[in-house]
Amino acid sequence: MPVLDTGGSQITDRRWSLHWARSLTAKIIFLAVVFVSVPVFLYLEFRAAHEESQELLLRSVRAEGRTISQSLLPLLKDATAAALPEIGRALARYAGQVTTIKLLLQPPAAQAGTNGFYYVASWPPVAPSNLQAERETLQSQGVLDRLAENCRGEMPFSLIYRRPTGGAEIVTAVTPLATPAGCWAVVSSFSEDAFPGAHLGQPYWATPPVVIAAASYLMMAAITFATLLSVRGGLRRFTLRARRIRERGPDAGSFANRNNLLELADVAAEFDRMVEALHRSAADIRRTAEDNAHAFKTPIAVIRQSIEPLRRALPEGNQRAQRALGVVERSVDRLDGLVASARRLDEATADVIAKPRVSIDLGRVENLLDNAVSFSPAGGEVLVHLTRDGRFAHLTVSDEGPGVPAERLGRIFDRYYSERRAEPAGDAQPSYFGIGLWIARRNVEAMGGAIGAENRIPCGLAIHVRLPLAPDRG
Repeated sequence: MPVLDTGGSQITDRRWSLHWARSLTAKIIFLAVVFVSVPVFLYLEFRAAHEESQELLLRSVRAEGRTISQSLLPLLKDATAAALPEIGRALARYAGQVTTIKLLLQPPAAQAGTNGFYYVASWPPVAPSNLQAERETLQSQGVLDRLAENCRGEMPFSLIYRRPTGGAEIVTAVTPLATPAGCWAVVSSFSEDAFPGAHLGQPYWATPPVVIAAASYLMMAAITFATLLSVRGGLRRFTLRARRIRERGPDAGSFANRNNLLELADVAAEFDRMVEALHRSAADIRRTAEDNAHAFKTPIAVIRQSIEPLRRALPEGNQRAQRALGVVERSVDRLDGLVASARRLDEATADVIAKPRVSIDLGRVENLLDNAVSFSPAGGEVLVHLTRDGRFAHLTVSDEGPGVPAERLGRIFDRYYSERRAEPAGDAQPSYFGIGLWIARRNVEAMGGAIGAENRIPCGLAIHVRLPLAPDRG
């Protein structure tokens, strides 16, 4: 015979744990989405603002370089090789504190297909290696080729190159001018050190503020998720401890002894007090049920013992008095049964509140069998069918009684509800109080199972019980 658990709702725990896990997982996923989407949104917004500020700065530097270039144009239009020293000295007057001005010249005699541009002047003075690095950068970007083909049109851009002597240079504009001496190119540039907070030439994600902010944000996210996982672990331990206390009773330990989180210390203490109160309540209910039953049994026994002397004292011919004694006797029996039923109700309530998990044999289905026998006609059959369905036992108890009207089928498990006719005071049949199926439903649901009923064809009623099998016997 299959054996199952009766100490608590295994299915309910499992469903609650699954729901709790899904709920917490959903919250973690939502939090993860927020942690990802918020920095992405902020990054895009701040990057746009950063690019806009950089563009404004470059525009101002380009404007300064354009002004200097326009100031040099009159000197360059009619310049000859002999005028180069004077032009070099002029750069010192026009160059700003930030902007560096360099002059490149392509003589008319340069061979076709080559970009024979040469540096002829610079202010402030620049190391030859840096000039060569700038020239190679301009050549690799195709700037010198375009100037060689058409020495016209200003070229504003932001071109960065690394100086061999250290640091970086940012070229912001190249202004060409065609003269009899050749194609002049006025190059405006400035060192990235001139605006250290602007981080010009760097990808926004690589700038120090973004790197620091990202590191801080990642640290905050790690602390947040570590806290969530720690809380999740603490709650999981609470779940396991609650199940163990329910299965083994007070001897299973306490929540406080298994708690590792200081934040949950008060919660653990309250849980322990709640469990202790539940066990005390269950013990009080059992003790009260026993005391009440004993209190009622004593007068009932006295009344029952007093009936027989009265019967012997009455004349045999006094049928009316004899019938009255019979009614009293049957009423005492009914009262005795009612006291026993009340005690069963109280004990069932105490068992639901606090009862260690134990294993029972499914062959013990007295309430269902008594109900089926009471409705079956004389000579009728009561069928008991037990099967295993995975981790569950499926028990069916069927009778050949009248069944239950379809509209009242769902009420037969209600407390004090009965489909039996009202019993007259003199009826010698056993007394029924409409609590047998209610107790069955309460016990089944307390075990994490389900109970239901259906009418049989052509007649009769079938009670279906589905209960979890004991883990160590499954």
